[in-house]
Amino acid sequence: MGAWADANGIPRRLGVREEFAYFDEEDRMFVFLRRLPEGFTNSGPYPERMLPGGLVAVVSGERDHLVERYNMLMEWLAESDRYEVDAVAGKQRHEPLVDWLTPRDIHLKFDFEQQDIIIPIRLRRHEGKRG
Repeated sequence: MGAWADANGIPRRLGVREEFAYFDEEDRMFVFLRRLPEGFTNSGPYPERMLPGGLVAVVSGERDHLVERYNMLMEWLAESDRYEVDAVAGKQRHEPLVDWLTPRDIHLKFDFEQQDIIIPIRLRRHEGKRG
């Protein structure tokens, strides 16, 4: 994805979240997403997909602990009286996204990789939950 962005004149800025990924359960593969600049015309081999904006919850941690933290957040959201997973007809509005925070050369040198999982949430529409 980085080579394509470079070839198309899309700048990469350190510390700015512009590249994400998620696992597509149906196709059983990772899908990589890249934020495109305003006015960009896509003429490349990759399809465009608009992600809806809104609130998100983020869990951070080393790769080995992310599933546990994700599950804890999902359990808390199920009990929260203020927030819930943003879903339509029982399906999340978009998949949880993964953001790699550790630069690749540091990951390779120290075998450490910090990631964020970004989950779409919304204000709960009804009362009656605890948390």
